[in-house]
Amino acid sequence: MAIILQDIPLTKAIILQDIPLTKAIILQDIPLTKAIIYQDIPLTKAIILQDIPLTKAIILQDIPLTKAIILQDIPLTEAIILQDIPLTKAIILQDIPLTKAIILQDIPLTKAIILQDIPLTKAIILQDIPLTKAIILQDIPLTKAIILQDIPQTMTNIKQDISHTMTNIRQDISHTMTNI
Repeated sequence: MAIILQDIPLTKAIILQDIPLTKAIILQDIPLTKAIIYQDIPLTKAIILQDIPLTKAIILQDIPLTKAIILQDIPLTEAIILQDIPLTKAIILQDIPLTKAIILQDIPLTKAIILQDIPLTKAIILQDIPLTKAIILQDIPLTKAIILQDIPQTMTNIKQDISHTMTNIRQDISHTMTNI
């Protein structure tokens, strides 16, 4: 299918390398200050990067995608790294001012990870977590890192340095899990 690059002021390279595309990659109205690298990604749906001012690199490497990765209206100040993640649903990053990196590494996803309207001051790290439900972080100001490491299915056994904000996060996740 078509690769569409429309109305994008580029200051660095967009690298699309070794990607078998079955749908369109759409980069629209995105001021880029660093490189967007799509390497070795078999795509079965669209990757949509729309209205995103980027100050660092978005790296999508070695990711078999069965649904869309949507990055919309996100001012990025650090890298979003999606590495070695088999996706069966959508990862949605919408309206999130990021000051640190969101790292999704080695995570088999069976549902959507939704990060919406969250001002982040630290890193969100999701590593080695088999997810069977959605992780929903909505309207939560974070001042500490959310570290989910080697935790199957639920986020109840988080043993890290967490501020009082995490209590609300845990309650929101528990409530959401119950609804799901």
